[in-house]
Amino acid sequence: MIISNSLLFQKHKNSLIMLLVFTILHLPLLFLGPVNLEFAFGDLIKFFQNGNTLYFEQFTFYQANTIGLSFLGWLVSFFNFGINEILTIRILNLFGAIIFVLSFLKIANYFKIKNIFFINLFIMISPIFWTFSTRSTADMLPAALIMLSYSLFLYSKDDIHKTIIAALLFGLSLILKPLLIFMYIFFICLYFVDKQDFNLIKLLLFFLLSFLILFIFISLVYLNFDYVITSVKFISIHLKTSLSLFFNNFVLYTGFITLALSPFIFLGNFTKFIFKYFLWFVLGYIVIFFLGYTYIYDTGEMNFSFLENIIPKSIFNGILLITTIIFFSSFYLNRPFHKNNVINRYFFICILFSLIFLSLMRPSQRYILILLPFCFFLLPKINFKNKRILYSTAVLILFVDLFISVNQYLKASVSKDMLDQISKYELIKITDPGVINGSYGNYFFIYKDLQKEYIVVDYIDENSILSSSKKILFLKYNYSLIKSQ
Repeated sequence: MIISNSLLFQKHKNSLIMLLVFTILHLPLLFLGPVNLEFAFGDLIKFFQNGNTLYFEQFTFYQANTIGLSFLGWLVSFFNFGINEILTIRILNLFGAIIFVLSFLKIANYFKIKNIFFINLFIMISPIFWTFSTRSTADMLPAALIMLSYSLFLYSKDDIHKTIIAALLFGLSLILKPLLIFMYIFFICLYFVDKQDFNLIKLLLFFLLSFLILFIFISLVYLNFDYVITSVKFISIHLKTSLSLFFNNFVLYTGFITLALSPFIFLGNFTKFIFKYFLWFVLGYIVIFFLGYTYIYDTGEMNFSFLENIIPKSIFNGILLITTIIFFSSFYLNRPFHKNNVINRYFFICILFSLIFLSLMRPSQRYILILLPFCFFLLPKINFKNKRILYSTAVLILFVDLFISVNQYLKASVSKDMLDQISKYELIKITDPGVINGSYGNYFFIYKDLQKEYIVVDYIDENSILSSSKKILFLKYNYSLIKSQ
């Protein structure tokens, strides 16, 4: 094992150095202000510490996730590091990002994937991976545990202990994020790749043990809190579907994945085909763009963050329909370059099944985090030849990541300033937090049933009572407190 890991270090030395740089860059991001309801996970740790049911009620009001991540945060807090609850979970997720990358290297090595350095680079700088590596949410750590479980299972062969550990890790990930249950398909379909190493008995043991862990957790939570995975309110929201909604969600998911695979997916045989039939492609994509512009709509959390303040959402919808067509046509046109069609079909079928499963529920770009490495595995070697384009795109994406971090700083900073002003004038009880709810809604939650006289809005009103503004380059936040209508 030591020799194997030593060889892996030598083989992926550059990727590991890059991981170290990534980790160092993310250390200051751990201390940015809270956004996206991070407080719900952090405050739930307090519930386990002091039994105040208000924190549990707040969590179930804001979150569709299980209590698993906060419970894990509570266990970690026993070591008494003297850090706050949100920071505790953020550190767990940054640790998860490291596990994710190390597991990815082992998985890529198993399948003899080429160009691992570039794949690893673009995974780590992808806005999804960059952002959720230091967010207090149940996304990065569960995905990392799935990756670790998968890597152990691949190398388990006749070692039943590795299989059991892999199952335990998978079960733990399901406790933190039950939605990831669709990842079973990646394990099940290994039977069709190698029936000897991944026989039915081994797969059955893995499934039963991992699912048993989830079942025990759900049962204990139900017995103690009369609460299963999420509240009825969120179940109705997440499971609301129709054929048109399913298709719309599927387009959004595949479109986002295609953008995450840029520029690789546009290179190779796909580019040659475009140049050969350039006029037809242009005309075709113009038609597809207008179809997406007209009929595709944003659902769930499928958005482009602050970029939508610059470019209309409908334009992005048109682009996403185009990239969905590119997603499938690119893989079809690159078939001649794949040396191992069995492995290629395995990953394609697993990804397709996963996207179908995800499209049946309320979508979020966060859910494709776990699928990114496997999508990159579908790209042939020829798509990585133009190093100049790859490095140039990497620099561009890194700038986007930095803007995302700056955007988080601005949003949380302005929200905190508004909270401080509202607290100073003792207006919290009669104020609807409005646009600062995602950052500091926990300060207002206890008074949510009281009549509200004021609301925080994302613009400066001439009749505003309080206001705050911050700007860096073209990123700007203007918040003000106004009388409720």
